Amino acid sequence: ITRLETFNNLATWYNEVMAQSEPDVILFLVGNKKDKEDEREVSADRVEKFKRDRNILFSFETSAKTGENIDRLMTALNQSGEHCRRILDIDYDIYAAGEAELGWLNANISIQAEVEFDLDSILTNLLQQMVDEMHELGSEVAHLKVIGQAEGAYAVANAISNDQPVQLSLASEHRTRFAELVVNARIAIPPETLEATFRKVLEHLANRNSLVVATTALNCLKPGRPVPTHRFNGD
Repeated sequence: ITRLETFNNLATWYNEVMAQSEPDVILFLVGNKKDKEDEREVSADRVEKFKRDRNILFSFETSAKTGENIDRLMTALNQSGEHCRRILDIDYDIYAAGEAELGWLNANISIQAEVEFDLDSILTNLLQQMVDEMHELGSEVAHLKVIGQAEGAYAVANAISNDQPVQLSLASEHRTRFAELVVNARIAIPPETLEATFRKVLEHLANRNSLVVATTALNCLKPGRPVPTHRFNGD
């Protein structure tokens, strides 16, 4: 809470976490150095707005020096139930073989236009076009997510298969002339085909909506069979 710079970086970290996680991921927002109130640079109102805009349920201001609120934070983190203890009955070899067949794509995109566009519609249209392209190619979508942000507004859209509709899991209800998108895809297709298809979809999206689209970062790969660090024996 004593460094505004670190707070300003939270939006970037939030986007990264959301891009790599399931839609129902639980986030905790924790600010340290509560013992230095006289050096505070991040107001409580600012923290509350950050939480509200992103639907973050849990936040704590703590002090590692005095221990203030550390017990409350640990209690919240240690909450347990059947949902936390249950180990899924999964054949890891089948799961790992399936993961090894997926092409992965992670991209950062900026879009702008001369007239305002609907951020939520752009996200859902982008994913629907990707799903339609994969259907034509006979490639199954395992995971598609796009996060859009513009002027403090956020939206998240997801797709989990070719047969289910794209879902807007977080609506921004915002119109803008500029937005930044984070796209995360896991699809049963060679990475080079995935990248080419994604670029094709972006071009079509730009032409159809009179957008200027710029790819600021793009990584496409096939990671292969995952090797777990730890395994439960199910006992």
